[in-house]
Amino acid sequence: MSRPILIITACLALIGCQKEEKGKFTSPNGQEFAFLARPDAEIVAIQIAFPMDWTLDQGRNPAVAHIAADVMVAGGAEGFSPEEVLETMQDLGAEAFLYPEMTSLRGGLNVRPEHLDGALTLANAVLRAPRFEETWMRRSIDSFVSDFADFNAQSATQGFYALRLAMMGDTAYVEGQSLTDGAAIAAVTAQMARDWHAETIKSGRVLVAVSGPITAKQAAEAVDKLFAGIPRAEGGFSDPMPRPYQARQILLHVPQAEKTTLTMVAPIPPSVGTADYQDILGVLALSGDDQSLLFQGVRNELRASYGLNAALDMYARNNRILAISGEVDTDKTAATRDMIVKIYGDMATVPLDPAQLTRWKDLLSDGFTQSIDDTTNRATVMVTSMLQGLDPFLFEKTPEWLASLDAQSVMRRYAQDYPTPQQVTIMAVSPDAAALAGACVITEPRAVLDCP
Repeated sequence: MSRPILIITACLALIGCQKEEKGKFTSPNGQEFAFLARPDAEIVAIQIAFPMDWTLDQGRNPAVAHIAADVMVAGGAEGFSPEEVLETMQDLGAEAFLYPEMTSLRGGLNVRPEHLDGALTLANAVLRAPRFEETWMRRSIDSFVSDFADFNAQSATQGFYALRLAMMGDTAYVEGQSLTDGAAIAAVTAQMARDWHAETIKSGRVLVAVSGPITAKQAAEAVDKLFAGIPRAEGGFSDPMPRPYQARQILLHVPQAEKTTLTMVAPIPPSVGTADYQDILGVLALSGDDQSLLFQGVRNELRASYGLNAALDMYARNNRILAISGEVDTDKTAATRDMIVKIYGDMATVPLDPAQLTRWKDLLSDGFTQSIDDTTNRATVMVTSMLQGLDPFLFEKTPEWLASLDAQSVMRRYAQDYPTPQQVTIMAVSPDAAALAGACVITEPRAVLDCP
């Protein structure tokens, strides 16, 4: 064979290895996964999400998933002592994690391609055959009991727990999201963890996304190695039934609180793609910086807040919210509530300043461009989209969606899809029981269930 032909053949092989493949694929063992090649990236990122129905059952301990996931990562697995798990990951320069999120168990592995096989061998052992030894179970339980005792003692945390109860009801699912019961955490056993693991860790129905400097064929091989020996199951993801929504004004009286924490919650539609960018731009306009609407209205005019933040959140995948929250001077609680609700209401009737909107759009566009080769970000977004029942590659439409947005489209989103100001829920956690006239006053979070 002549030298020119050899050069052409080598070049074609190189192009074939480095082309930017993307799409939904099926591995040789039948596992579906989304894949996005990033030839210039340094890290292979694998993200997974297992359906996890454990906390939808009222008869189960809601803390099990948190303890079990923690021990799986740190407590050793078949063929690996706890110390060997840590040392191997460090030697490979790899990162791995598992954590419960609503009704899913999320996980991920980040590693350079030359160390992918070794990291997959370890990750497979952790998923397939964790040890759940009593020593590590007790270590994790003690840590969770201590950490959540401190966290739940905070007055703001108590208010957020009351809000979750008000929105979702008194269920094991809510307790699994909040972990307020130290006795339940302490009662978790290794057998509970094993039962949870046997029910949750299944191939087949797991969502998988891979991104990195590898080919789709290599990604398929990696997926099969990750799930080797793990039982297969079919089925999708379940969601808890939310409590029928009712707008409320609630005040949790905490005499020892130094300030009042004020929160407004507005239920909003599920993620659908392009409208999410209208939501994001709305949040930035509300609280993005010192030129935002909330800063100007509450901080500069009322001088009543140490900082209000707007955020998009979910109590469940079928229960998405806009939340505005922050600490305020107690004697200005009602005035701040009125100002927040007015500013929120104006979002549906007053177009945003085009110059400010352009600034935020440019910032989002720059962030999209800078994260092109961030494979962890890409894999995370892909799995998150799939959890919402959306195309894992929707994020690639970001530039064109941002270009199409204007002040009128954001205003229409609020007018058509957000609740009116009269339909929002207000929660104040305050040392003054009379700080919010007309509110349902409670003295402990669970009493919110009796608020009319």
